[in-house]
Amino acid sequence: MARRQFNALATISDEAVAILDYQPAESPTLAQSLVGLQQQIEAAAAENVISAITNEGQSVSDYTETEMEAMVTVESLKLTGGLELTAVLLRAKYLRLIQSRNMVANHPGGYTSLQEMAEDNGISTAELSQTLDLVNVVFPYVQNVLGISPAQLWETVGKSKLRELVPVLKVIITGENSDTRSAQASADAILDGTAATLLASPQGERYQVLNALRAARDEDERRAVLRENDLSEEGADQLQQEFAETVQQMAVDRLITDGMNLPVRRLRNILRPERTDNIEATVIPMPNGQRLVTTIVDNDQYLLLQRRLGTYMEEQVFELPDNPRMRQIEAARIREIRALQRLLGE
Repeated sequence: MARRQFNALATISDEAVAILDYQPAESPTLAQSLVGLQQQIEAAAAENVISAITNEGQSVSDYTETEMEAMVTVESLKLTGGLELTAVLLRAKYLRLIQSRNMVANHPGGYTSLQEMAEDNGISTAELSQTLDLVNVVFPYVQNVLGISPAQLWETVGKSKLRELVPVLKVIITGENSDTRSAQASADAILDGTAATLLASPQGERYQVLNALRAARDEDERRAVLRENDLSEEGADQLQQEFAETVQQMAVDRLITDGMNLPVRRLRNILRPERTDNIEATVIPMPNGQRLVTTIVDNDQYLLLQRRLGTYMEEQVFELPDNPRMRQIEAARIREIRALQRLLGE
């Protein structure tokens, strides 16, 4: 069957129009507030359009009513992206409150972890991790060092490309190793390339001494390099720290710029030049006609699995305790393990 063109997929049908007027939340109070957002978004969009026209030395009267309506509506569509950022920030605020007041343990639902609690309330493990990395790592650094606000970053880069960037940005900003090979390899390659670019530039001349220090074969050669460059050990350490911070800032700035300017596919090629290994799965036919599918994956494959299956996969994550007896008891709660035990006659 031929694939439908995007224009056909993007068309809102007459049947769907009725749904657009439904209240967007079960709570009447929240629904009323969300519906009121439409008027505020359209008012803000009109202000933005008029401001842009004025800044270009033109007048609103230069455009027809139909053209103005089109510009305001498209701008309104653009501004809806801010609602997704609001959801991220609010989600982070509630997560902080839940953690700071130990609400996971106090909740009568009997949750054993923040992850379990989040998944039970419609937030996947990947979404939870993404939220925490954005608010704890990416937003503070980009705002404090690059001077780009979270709203500006979200608007110019977008949700889908930020999802691709966050794992690599986290490694570069924190200096911590990633759980995934691809993110770690990408971060290392970007940092190495950025360092080489800096050293080859006029700005990097003052850091050339660091290469000479690294090449020193013993302490005598190292001290000689320090004397020739009128540097103390403390001064060399400070220069190394300055170099690392400069490379870090340049690397983050480069990735953010790529996120702003490149389409998702090209950005993904930069971030993941190596293909993730295929997932090998074992399929065991069951007596009732079902199939038990098992696989062992690394973090790259796990993220690939989440990405490809999307909403078709409902995850239940079990953190098994270290105590052998408790681990057996906890494992017995897992449906697939019980099915396998029955199949083996245990």
